[in-house]
Amino acid sequence: MIRKNKMATGYTAIIGEKEDVSFREFALKCSRAFGALVEMRDEPMDAPIPSEFKPSSYHKDVFAKACKAFYGTIGMRNDEAERLANENYVSQLESHSEYIQKDKNLSVKYGGMLAKVAKWQSPSSDHDSYRDFMISQLEESLQHDCGYNHDAPKKMTGAEYRSNLVESAKRDMDYHKKEFAEEVKRAKGRTKWVQDLVTNLPKD
Repeated sequence: MIRKNKMATGYTAIIGEKEDVSFREFALKCSRAFGALVEMRDEPMDAPIPSEFKPSSYHKDVFAKACKAFYGTIGMRNDEAERLANENYVSQLESHSEYIQKDKNLSVKYGGMLAKVAKWQSPSSDHDSYRDFMISQLEESLQHDCGYNHDAPKKMTGAEYRSNLVESAKRDMDYHKKEFAEEVKRAKGRTKWVQDLVTNLPKD
């Protein structure tokens, strides 16, 4: 009977590499595949297991920026709001025109290739399905990638523009405040998971 050579997994390799491996040491290696430590699966096996997890500051930082935008927008002068509303309108008009032109250019390219494929004579009946496939791909792309009827942007008054900015900042504040609270909760849960495990495992 021929035995196949098998390699130890990243978790069991330590048993063969060291003379005496304790249950605690082996269990802690395996712990990175579960629960709070699952994100350590791709890290080196000798990477230390943290005893405490800190929440990411991403949502906290974005919340702070949203607060600054919110209070800054509330205090915006009327003439400043009108100026920004006009600048935003001009920018949207330019983007709208660019999108329409790109849509037209893409439609011309697809149409040109479709005409070439339609004109092409396949070498045999066995190639007809291949030709039909090319046609179907181009027709689907023409239908889904081109011809969207996007309404032109509407110009807002300064008051409307300021109101939109306030509402947007308020939504960001509410969302990121909630997400940061969840991040803190997850970090506490991960810390508890690891601490409970370490406390429960035998010392040797």
